[in-house]
Amino acid sequence: MDTNGQDKRKHNTGFVVKMISSLRTKFMMSYCCNNNNAKALLYLLSCLLLLWLANNVSLIKQKHLTSCCPEGSWGRLVDQQPSSDVASSSSTTSGAGTTMMITASNLLLGSAAAGGGASASASNTTPGALLGKQLLIGDTKTPVYYSSPSFSSSSSKDKSDGDKKKKKKAIVIIPDVWGPSDRLRRLADTFSQHGYHAIIPDSFRGETVDSHPNFVEWAGKFTFEHVVKKDLEAVLHYLETEGKVSPAKGGDDIAIIGFCWGGWVIAKSASEGFPWKCGVSMHPATKLESFVFKRDETAMLEKVNMPLLLLPAGNDEANLKPGSAIVEKLREKGGDSIVFDRMVHGWVSRGDIGQVDVREDIDKALDLTVKFIEKNFG
Repeated sequence: MDTNGQDKRKHNTGFVVKMISSLRTKFMMSYCCNNNNAKALLYLLSCLLLLWLANNVSLIKQKHLTSCCPEGSWGRLVDQQPSSDVASSSSTTSGAGTTMMITASNLLLGSAAAGGGASASASNTTPGALLGKQLLIGDTKTPVYYSSPSFSSSSSKDKSDGDKKKKKKAIVIIPDVWGPSDRLRRLADTFSQHGYHAIIPDSFRGETVDSHPNFVEWAGKFTFEHVVKKDLEAVLHYLETEGKVSPAKGGDDIAIIGFCWGGWVIAKSASEGFPWKCGVSMHPATKLESFVFKRDETAMLEKVNMPLLLLPAGNDEANLKPGSAIVEKLREKGGDSIVFDRMVHGWVSRGDIGQVDVREDIDKALDLTVKFIEKNFG
């Protein structure tokens, strides 16, 4: 939990209460004792202004954030250790014949939970070491977390014949506005343990929305043309040269997964011709195209020509849910939208896995993600 933040809020609240109390005392002294109406009015107005600020300054930040991340969803990442009843699992059989399993426990425990299914997650609550490497790639010096199959002992020692024969495949993971977290790094590690090259670029260069109260101004710095596009090109070049994964030359497959802001990156890059085989967007924020960059969100989504699976939360935008014209267009291209009505925006990348319903719906979302990618990889 963010105890430092709670302490700061308590301190700030106490300061405001003291200031209001002091102003109220001065108002009463000026009005009742000194008969100075002008001063009394000034103290009263100051008191009311302070009350207004106390109620609204925090809402200014919330207003900007909730424009991308709806109300109730913009708290810090909660990575609580799972209780012993974390036993649900999301699994499917990959085209290579191996069992692919990703659960909420994988996002917390990484390699400690990988391959062991429910029994492993119930008996082990100690996070395993991250398997990948933090790198700077390309002329852009793009920070990335890269997890290769060669980094994973389980995939290098226990590969099936199907793993060895299949085409090389990669997963690009785009974080939300809080940037890469260990939760997402462990997601990348889990994919790498099943034979995938997994990479997480950080277009924010270590910044997060947390320290920028003006969301629109901050997010507007990371344009597609000048930042995101160049970072994605660096990722593709790195995968081709280091991972030997090449959609153009080798016919290999690259999927892209995004969360919140990452959902906009998926749609924008696909609409601009990036060679993704398919994409999955969890609690997507494609409205950044219009809200931040003042462009046509619908036109962008209509240009997406790959299978794109949207997994919106209950409080995400209606145009990304079944019944909308956008979703009907996506379905024509092999995509879909499945709503998680009881969840709020951000539940997969930042939700409290200690809550049973959140954990269950994270497992379901990951299961849908794996199945959708494997289906399109073939």
